[in-house]
Amino acid sequence: MGRETWLPLDFLHHYPNRMANLTYGTPEFYAEQFSDFLADAQADEPHYGDALVEGLLLAIQDWRNYHSKQVDEYNRIEQRVRKALAV
Repeated sequence: MGRETWLPLDFLHHYPNRMANLTYGTPEFYAEQFSDFLADAQADEPHYGDALVEGLLLAIQDWRNYHSKQVDEYNRIEQRVRKALAV
């Protein structure tokens, strides 16, 4: 049986979206998001847990790269403004 078919077809009917009742940014909100990821960890298939950890590290690297590029752009804009205003 593939991983895509392990939930019953009426899963969403029996388990409504709990995220709708949570306040963004609260510990409970993030706990629910982490629970979704942790549910993929399988004792008999540890590669899912390994992929979960590797995916988290990739996400951190991607966000770090994004923000680094944004800082570079802010610096570029600041230099243009300073030059235009002669300050």
